[in-house]
Amino acid sequence: RTLVVAGGGSSTRGIYGAYYGGGGGGGEVLTGTPSLTAGSAPSIRVGQGGLGTREGNNLTGNPGQASSFGAVASARGGAAYPNTMFGGSSGNGNLGGNSGADGDQDCADDGCAAGGGGGAGGAGVGMNAGPGVTSNITGSLIMYGSGGVGLKYNFSIAGLEVGVGQSGGATRTATSFTDALPNRGGGGADAAATTTNAGFVGAGSNGGSGVVIVRYTPITTISFDANGGTGSMPAQVVTTGVARNLNANTFTRTGYSFFRWATEPGGGGTTYTNSQSVTLTADVTL
Repeated sequence: RTLVVAGGGSSTRGIYGAYYGGGGGGGEVLTGTPSLTAGSAPSIRVGQGGLGTREGNNLTGNPGQASSFGAVASARGGAAYPNTMFGGSSGNGNLGGNSGADGDQDCADDGCAAGGGGGAGGAGVGMNAGPGVTSNITGSLIMYGSGGVGLKYNFSIAGLEVGVGQSGGATRTATSFTDALPNRGGGGADAAATTTNAGFVGAGSNGGSGVVIVRYTPITTISFDANGGTGSMPAQVVTTGVARNLNANTFTRTGYSFFRWATEPGGGGTTYTNSQSVTLTADVTL
């Protein structure tokens, strides 16, 4: 099984540190069971999250980077759109939220808002981040590719209102923000200060780096040799290091009765009885 997650996009910090602080989009999440050729070495690339950068009074976001495992490539999460109402889109095309739908399009009511980032599992809604996609490939159920939250500065209360975050994506409160978690492909959240026109806070909220996880079950092949007898037996494939009964002998030889399996033609080496339970860590011919 494979899990390929691209890096998430960064947030944008709105004009003058208050307006339109949009969340970044989550990286695309791809899962599957690719067919691999024994002895092959697929290339692996793990995409980084987008970095927030300051340009004048605005924070212009950056998209994440694509991740890949062989021919399987996941698309990068998009940065939030600077000085607009929209959060960034996810790598697989789920749109960021549109805060204008909440009545803040022209900043005429109680403040100016920006949308949450789209997630790999769904679009952002208003300032709320879109969800990612869950996978249990590590043995625990984890969400990947979430969007980052958006926010608005509310003039009436002289403080911030924050959208609903998603696991792995960047979040913030009225007084602080976090970057998206590493190796989860989540989008960044706005890093604006808590008062209008206030000073710049850090470098913004970065998108989370992507991840490539490959989980496989090692196998051992048992081949059977008639060693002078007649008939045929297909090879037996077992899980490496796990106990399994040998297939029962079907070879025949006139004047002989089956005695045991052996790793050497003359009957020496390691020996096994018919249908014996074995735990093997390497291929063997019996």
